[in-house]
Amino acid sequence: MIGADYDAQHWFREKNDKFWPGQEFGLEIDQILHQQRSKYQDVLVFKRRKMMSSCLAINSIRIVVPVISLFGSAPTFFIIWFLLRLITFICCPHYIYRRCDDYLYSLYQKFILFFFENWVHAKIYFHGDYQEIIKKKENILFISNHQSSVDWIIANMLAIRQGSLGHIRYILKNELKWIPLYGFYFQQHGCIYVRRNDKGDLERVEKGIRQIKSNGLPVWLVIFPEGTRFNPIKNQDIIERSRQFAKQKGVPPFDHVLYPRTGATVAAINALKDKFDAVYDVTIMYSQTYDKNRQIRTGAASMAEFLQGQTKELHIHVKRIPIDSIPSETNEQISNWLYQRFIIKDKLIKHFYDQNRNNKYVLDIDSDREGIQAQLCLSDTIFSCIFFVLTTCLLLITPQGRSLYWHIYLLGTPMTLLWMHIFPPKNIN
Repeated sequence: MIGADYDAQHWFREKNDKFWPGQEFGLEIDQILHQQRSKYQDVLVFKRRKMMSSCLAINSIRIVVPVISLFGSAPTFFIIWFLLRLITFICCPHYIYRRCDDYLYSLYQKFILFFFENWVHAKIYFHGDYQEIIKKKENILFISNHQSSVDWIIANMLAIRQGSLGHIRYILKNELKWIPLYGFYFQQHGCIYVRRNDKGDLERVEKGIRQIKSNGLPVWLVIFPEGTRFNPIKNQDIIERSRQFAKQKGVPPFDHVLYPRTGATVAAINALKDKFDAVYDVTIMYSQTYDKNRQIRTGAASMAEFLQGQTKELHIHVKRIPIDSIPSETNEQISNWLYQRFIIKDKLIKHFYDQNRNNKYVLDIDSDREGIQAQLCLSDTIFSCIFFVLTTCLLLITPQGRSLYWHIYLLGTPMTLLWMHIFPPKNIN
């Protein structure tokens, strides 16, 4: 079995760190044709007569089932939301719709969390003030570093443990509005779309935040101040521009995060400091993002890779900062405060990698205490999973249901995009 020999020679060490249960196996081969090592990957060409179809099938199921379930239920979710919107518009005050919408959003996000926590079985560790923040519900501003398309689900993971899942609103990049049906719904739910390097961004953010304030409901406003993902493999040019920008500002550049864009955070604190109880400063770290042999940082898993199990451990550091303790008399004070928080983030991540070399996963600088492992119970998500799968199946078993389903999917996306273009957010809430 060639797998055991290569483990001993550390030939596949980096890949082994990314393997998930069921994929780390010995492989019987007939002949090695070529082997080569490069900076970012190891290459092995071999000849093998036996097929690997069973292994490939198992690994395919890990990603195919979640993708079909989540995108397949999109028309179902949209129909339920539309009926809710129509009924409450006719006979209920607006705040009733908002509360029902928060519940529906929470129900669907639990469906998503079923796959990203219960299906994947990645170990999730919480560091910092985690035990404090789960004791009571709060209105908060959530700021985080950004490495992966999985990052937005981290807010779900924290919110569900506090009982605040339905209260989440995101500031999202504009490209996400093209997601079929969901892109439209995110705006209806109160999320705010922004374009990178667009001078109108700040105005859109301020309008969206004023709407959130006027709703009068609890809120978790989620912002990724970096604006794009830190990926040392794919985004080296972005990282270099960030470092140069920091130097232009006369401040030391970061090694593990990008220089934060302050506009959205400043607008949020200015508009909602009377509503917010605290800021949750969240630092996210994925295991298998550091090559110990070459001593270089690698990219975090994408959503598809995460669902395939390529992240064994997820580490989330939470710092709760009372809103009253944040200097906010001027925009410059808030900007400087945010920059100082990212200095701390950079140190946290560096400390994490330093400890990781000793086979430890620590995100607290002042303590050697490892994180608290807190897995989400299946009972927290299984009802939502059954509900959306069952309602989608019921919709598809009749000809009329199938016709409605496909009309919603095929016509809904262009119609909702047209709606968003004609009716900006200020006219739909």
